[in-house]
Amino acid sequence: MYKKLKLILNIVIISLLSSNAFSKDFRSMVQSFTEYSQKNPETAAKIANFKKTIENPFPPKLMNDLSFPIEITIIYPGNQVSDYWRRSQSSFEKRLKQTGLNFNIKSFFTKSGSDINIQEKFINKELKKSPDYLIFTLDALRHKTLIEKIMGKKHTKIILQNITTPLKEWDKIQPFLYVGFDHENGSRILAEEFITRTGDKGEYAVFFGSKGYVSQMRGDTFIELISSNSSLKLSASYYVGFNRKKAEKAALDLLSENKQIRFIYACSTDIALGITD
Repeated sequence: MYKKLKLILNIVIISLLSSNAFSKDFRSMVQSFTEYSQKNPETAAKIANFKKTIENPFPPKLMNDLSFPIEITIIYPGNQVSDYWRRSQSSFEKRLKQTGLNFNIKSFFTKSGSDINIQEKFINKELKKSPDYLIFTLDALRHKTLIEKIMGKKHTKIILQNITTPLKEWDKIQPFLYVGFDHENGSRILAEEFITRTGDKGEYAVFFGSKGYVSQMRGDTFIELISSNSSLKLSASYYVGFNRKKAEKAALDLLSENKQIRFIYACSTDIALGITD
């Protein structure tokens, strides 16, 4: 009885948090790649050229004639089990070496979905040095304020990783580059696959990370797609903060009360590993 009441209370609390998670809905703040391309037709040619360049195993030599190196600062939420962010930096460095460019990289890793105060302090410190490029991400509304501060620096160009949807509010004044995979498109592919695999029958649960861009674009999008295209029923949802241990505990609580769950949709690798545990 205690476990059942605890599970019901958790679901009620999560539902309340979900409905008031943000003062703004990130999905209403951004443009999809299709929307942006329609408004900016020159994008198609840029994307085609970029795709051709990155698919070339031997990039063109870009020897700079500067007497000093290009300064690059990387701030990633890389303190997690998943090696996505660490591999991103490693492959980036190797690719730069192939081009022959003279560069220095300074990186700083924080926890995923948290440590915004720490990120802000590091960014402010680095901006005083005016790096040529600063590579960051956008997952919380406070990140937006930090990014706008960086864009206000004329010298430093900002690259946003793990986001491919330009913010409407920034209009023509955008970061130097958005890069990553499209969360909405990935959720659409997964929704179609789960509908097929389950035969469109049963209950499922969603484990969100922290309240932010990634959780909305992956989790909320998935729920809407399942709801509008299938008979599958959402049984429960949890915010587990991209934390493997919290995901494991939430999965144990959920499965102890509902053994009819067909699947749990995880909004990140660490969450999926916790569920598997």
